[in-house]
Amino acid sequence: IEPYLTASGDVPPWMLAPDGRTLADLDGFCEMLASMVEWAKRREGLRFRLFGPANETDIGSPEGPHIAPEAFVRMLEILDEQLAQRGLDDIRLVVAEQALFNADYVREIVRNERLVRRVGVFGMHSYGTVPPETSQEVVQLVKASPYAGCRLWLTEYGDLEQTGEREWFVAWQMTRRLFAQLRAGFNGALAWDAYDNYHDHNEAWTIYGLLRTGLWAYTPKKRYYASKQVYRYVLPGFERVEVSTPAAHLEVLAFASPDRTQFTLVGMNDSRRHYYLNVTLDGFPEALLRGKVAYYRTSAHEDCYRIGHIPMRGGNWPFTGIDVRVPPASIFTLTTVREG
Repeated sequence: IEPYLTASGDVPPWMLAPDGRTLADLDGFCEMLASMVEWAKRREGLRFRLFGPANETDIGSPEGPHIAPEAFVRMLEILDEQLAQRGLDDIRLVVAEQALFNADYVREIVRNERLVRRVGVFGMHSYGTVPPETSQEVVQLVKASPYAGCRLWLTEYGDLEQTGEREWFVAWQMTRRLFAQLRAGFNGALAWDAYDNYHDHNEAWTIYGLLRTGLWAYTPKKRYYASKQVYRYVLPGFERVEVSTPAAHLEVLAFASPDRTQFTLVGMNDSRRHYYLNVTLDGFPEALLRGKVAYYRTSAHEDCYRIGHIPMRGGNWPFTGIDVRVPPASIFTLTTVREG
């Protein structure tokens, strides 16, 4: 893999303003970051191009020092200079890694055309409900700016429930948050966290992970299988394609390879009733339409279970598409992507 390197956590007190939380020494901070990146690439030999210089600066310690939007842009300018001086022109920054999902930092960054060549990704975090209009504002700010070529990622998303007693609820909420931002126009996401572990800034053992940590073994949780419904079958390079459904409680997203030789539809049945779907594809090659899709499902009692294979064309006129039954409260995937 090519890792995505990030920096987070508190900084030495001498870098801070008298309030003890706001970053004041921007030059020293950027020198520290640039030297770390240089060391990672040239001494450690890590192959990477993306670097997140600061984490959740909108809320500050212990995630990182507080940096206001205007100062954040100035910090990026200094870091750009520091990286250039070290010959690290291939490094692209991931910004602004906000804890609070709003347009405050994005709005300031897109006003600065100097940083266009340095910024590679706009990253946001989501652990709660984000109003659709807020997501759209962030997307539109980027797409209507000189930064339109940058990607939009959920660089953290998940749920902060810590009892361990509501795993299916957490899996459902995480998937709903992922769906919401993919629908808004984001094109990548990183689930937080990989596995249960001790967090220094929480000073506690945390259970945010997709995997449960045990003695010599890691066990997939329900949230792992819910995530797999999307991550395993929406391959890198896939594009979102238009899809519509008249059912109010049925959320669906569709993806395809650029040449339309592979197809994946993911959905959530957020109701108490069964839905009988008939999915018709337009604009796909005949060879694909003669094949079948695999049907996978995660629910309170299923873990990304393969229900079976269904023809792309059904025989029941006029319902001649992919014919499938979706039970209540389930996450489902119809895909031509093969396992293995």
